[in-house]
Amino acid sequence: MNASRGGKLVDGTELQGREEGGAANPRPSESQIPNPKPEVPPFAIGDIRVDPPLILAPMAGITNRAFRLMCKQAGACGLVSTEMVSAYALRYGHWRTRAMLDWTDEERPVSAQIFGGDPDVVAEGARIAEQAGADVIEINMGCPVPKVVKTGAGAALLKDLPRARAMISAVVRAVGVPVTVKTRRGWDESEETALEIARMVESLGGVGITVHGRAAVQGYLGRADWGVIQRVKDAVRIPVIGNGDVRTPQDARRMFDETGCDGVMIGRAISKLVWSCLSQVSMSGSKRRGGTRACSSNASARSGRRTRCGDISRGT
Repeated sequence: MNASRGGKLVDGTELQGREEGGAANPRPSESQIPNPKPEVPPFAIGDIRVDPPLILAPMAGITNRAFRLMCKQAGACGLVSTEMVSAYALRYGHWRTRAMLDWTDEERPVSAQIFGGDPDVVAEGARIAEQAGADVIEINMGCPVPKVVKTGAGAALLKDLPRARAMISAVVRAVGVPVTVKTRRGWDESEETALEIARMVESLGGVGITVHGRAAVQGYLGRADWGVIQRVKDAVRIPVIGNGDVRTPQDARRMFDETGCDGVMIGRAISKLVWSCLSQVSMSGSKRRGGTRACSSNASARSGRRTRCGDISRGT
């Protein structure tokens, strides 16, 4: 495992979205688009540049090394995340959990998301992840899964702000890499605890906040409220990353426009977006070895054209 930081930035171009059950939608040329919108700029989490400003969400059983690498090679994400990692399992050296802290320089920058209910244990888990070479540490304060919540971790912290504060403070003090928090609107739809969490992160030295627009009790049902993402963005100066109901490139573009967020985190829909990108490369007739690498700027330069694959923040 190589612990160097920084990572190679992927200079992707357009990712063409596919509607449910349909074929890829051809994108008109720039000259055909009236008043094309400017590209969404990259942003930084501490000293880590995120370009394109799209983040692969942590997903159990999905965002392993192979999947993260595929997303990076497709140019789909400027920052990738590990699966959600238990701080307790790291503390006690569980081999399967330690194996999740496994990445290559080609994936960088990489964020390790840690969860747990005890601030000191989470801080210890964060130290272990930093020693393994994580570029960013993210504290999970939004997972609504009952087996996580009943341990006092994840979304349970939305109901215990003093413990949430203690956890953020402990992790920031424990590591030297940037610390972020991922949370939800609130425990239920009557609350906007995300605003309090965001201010807390900023005041304690955290450098970013990801907000999922649903309340914890909603799970993944109903619609995500993007309005709370906008209100968090208006309330703090640290980067705000939006999450929830981003299923197509057009959704991502709309989230940027409607909320003013700095980045968009893509979760369950990322597989569809990445396979859309890879299928375009495959259908392009390229005879190069390692066809997925045709997404890179170097490959595009050699072919004399810009491949429409990668940064869904550009003009869609």
